[in-house]
Amino acid sequence: MTLYGKGKSSSQLLADANRRLEGKASPDSSLMIYSIVINRYSHEAATEHEAIDACFGKWRVFFYYYYDYSKSVETLSDALKISEKEGYKAASICHALGVTYQTIGEQSGDQQYLKQAYDYYRRAWQLSKDKNHGDFMDILMSNLINISYRTGELKQLDSYLPTYHRSRVSHPTFLYRYNMLLYKGYGYLSQNRPESALSCFEEQSRLLGKDTIYVRYHTMVLLDMASAYAQMGNYTKAISEIESMCGIANRYGVKDALMEGYDLKAQYYFLNGNTSKSNLCRIRFYELKDSMITSQQIKSIEGHLFSSKMQAAETALKKMEEHRQRQQNIGIILALFIVFVMTFAYILYRKNRTLKERNLALYEKITTMSKKTEPVADSGPYKNSNLDAADKQTLLDKIKSVMETREEIYSTEFNLEQLTELVNSKYKKVSQVINESYHCNFNVYINEYRIKEACRRINDFEHYGNMSLEGIGHSVGFKARSSFFTAFKNVTGMTPSDYAKIAKQSNAHN
Repeated sequence: MTLYGKGKSSSQLLADANRRLEGKASPDSSLMIYSIVINRYSHEAATEHEAIDACFGKWRVFFYYYYDYSKSVETLSDALKISEKEGYKAASICHALGVTYQTIGEQSGDQQYLKQAYDYYRRAWQLSKDKNHGDFMDILMSNLINISYRTGELKQLDSYLPTYHRSRVSHPTFLYRYNMLLYKGYGYLSQNRPESALSCFEEQSRLLGKDTIYVRYHTMVLLDMASAYAQMGNYTKAISEIESMCGIANRYGVKDALMEGYDLKAQYYFLNGNTSKSNLCRIRFYELKDSMITSQQIKSIEGHLFSSKMQAAETALKKMEEHRQRQQNIGIILALFIVFVMTFAYILYRKNRTLKERNLALYEKITTMSKKTEPVADSGPYKNSNLDAADKQTLLDKIKSVMETREEIYSTEFNLEQLTELVNSKYKKVSQVINESYHCNFNVYINEYRIKEACRRINDFEHYGNMSLEGIGHSVGFKARSSFFTAFKNVTGMTPSDYAKIAKQSNAHN
């Protein structure tokens, strides 16, 4: 095998890898070169600075090309360990970790990752505040303001701003003015002063102008303007701003912003009373999310396939030190393994056959279920209740009518208060009728309707065939994948995955 890099210095290798990556070539070759430099460092053939620069290169490949956030964090953590000796680029490493965790948090909706991002940004600030790295400080402050607002820590920035002002007092850059407007705007939003916030965001928009270099900033400003209008209750104008943002995001291929736009439009349409458009935006959001996940998975697989070649190169660099392996008794071990696998496979076959027959019976039972949920025997009136039997039956009929005919019940925002408004009654009375008639609370009651609708959509391959199970769960009102899967199992006796598999087989036979 011909070894790449033989006769070249580590600095020459890094320059070559960076040139390939910036030239829009396949990131695979750059990834291999970065790994060679890191391997040289472990053999004391590369400096700490070169190893850290190589780790940064690997992070760029994993983060921007393969979307492998686990490998991104692992690579930056390795870089941080190397930098502990001299502190070389420690602030930049912490900032990159913040960017990675913020992306994970925004895509998963998990505040824990956003808080980790906030901690890394703060650490980057402490490491860089006395070194006056101008452009880096501007970018870091932008991210600090954004993450502080998202995590409810905006007031904590008061201790950072004096240092930032001093670093920029003699040279107020474009990003400095942008950041100050952003900080003021988020402050006004936190104080429920959307009109003042909107003025800041509009000034940001004028500052950006029409320069296409700042596409990402344009999308952020339009999203913030939409948030201000939404806080005013002007959802029509908020939707208009999101539409403008989606146009820019679509034109320049900023898919994550486009996905966030559809998510927000779904919320604003629902709050504006347009359930049908809200559902369409929600479906588009999940289709886009699923397509991005598929793309990410493909790139991740390509990265993993290439890693085997990379490992081969590293092994060759070590002069095949671990090439010799014990080969005695391989035939015996292989034969025993085959016997074990065949025995285990037979046991699994028997168990799976029984499980398949059981699930098929459950599927047939579920698909014939009525959308209606029938009440059970009355368990007796509430203590101090003033509802008589006739009033109770009238209210029960209204509740059933809403649950069987209104699309609002499939929104994630639908709750007992909204049901109370739709049946023109009182919260306590509606809760009482559900508890007495169905022997369950509102959440259990509505989950039955939502799961039955989810079953219908899983079987509707024409309209929902491209949606993931998580997407279908969200489309019928479940905010979290775990709550959807738990409710599905409780109502049907089987998992959504098992149900979908049988539905697909049944559709193929038909």
